[in-house]
Amino acid sequence: MKKLNKVVFMIAAAGLGMILLRSASFSQQTAGEMFEKALYMEEGQGDLQKAIGLYQDILKRFPGNREIAAKALLHLGMSYEKLGKTEARGAYSRLLRDYADQLQLAKEARSRLAKLESIAGSMLQENAGLVFRKLDVPDA
Repeated sequence: MKKLNKVVFMIAAAGLGMILLRSASFSQQTAGEMFEKALYMEEGQGDLQKAIGLYQDILKRFPGNREIAAKALLHLGMSYEKLGKTEARGAYSRLLRDYADQLQLAKEARSRLAKLESIAGSMLQENAGLVFRKLDVPDA
């Protein structure tokens, strides 16, 4: 009887292990599938708002999948850029802060962030240019 209980326990443990392995690989696959769907919405359909929502969902659900999360942040920033929103800087900065180990993606984020900073700096210089004011001159 003891031997039978031991066998049943080992079978149950093996089954549980298989379930855990399957669920772990399923979550990774789901992150990849979600990213592909978001990328399709961004680039294929041009639905940037929907893509942004999907990228944000990926970041909430799969922050431990470092490669997918970093890709999601990069494309989140790119989507914000296309919409002309300042949130792009935040997405790129977060990628550099939280996922700097994803070297190629971090390099791209750094480049895009520098470009945005350059544009913002030149806009400030443009606005600091000539100022026209109407002056009231008293008649002499």
